[in-house]
Amino acid sequence: MDIHAAVVSSFDNPPRYEPFDLPAPSDADQAVVDVLAVGLHPRVRTGASGSHYTSTGKLPMVPGVDGVGRREDGRLVYFVADDELVRPMGTRTVIDSRHSIPLPDGADVVKIAAAMNPAMSSNAS
Repeated sequence: MDIHAAVVSSFDNPPRYEPFDLPAPSDADQAVVDVLAVGLHPRVRTGASGSHYTSTGKLPMVPGVDGVGRREDGRLVYFVADDELVRPMGTRTVIDSRHSIPLPDGADVVKIAAAMNPAMSSNAS
């Protein structure tokens, strides 16, 4: 399935918005979502530059760690990207449904995408 995404083809250059081939879901736990909002966290920037300790160095790649999407049935979900799937900085992506939570209709998708990663990584002591 052809989508458009922020594609990293070289760690020496910023991502470029261009066509990208999105693989089809490979099992019943995976689903295609229309990506509505994605957070641009420090973790995303280090992943896109290849400098994050989890970087495999495999290119091309689509960056991102989480986002908000609309499932094919119209439901909104917040999702965390799976390391084995295309990341969420594209028009569509494949998610592991087990790593998503449903959101209410009318949820502010931009605020949710911006706040979830920092909120989850904060120290609530």
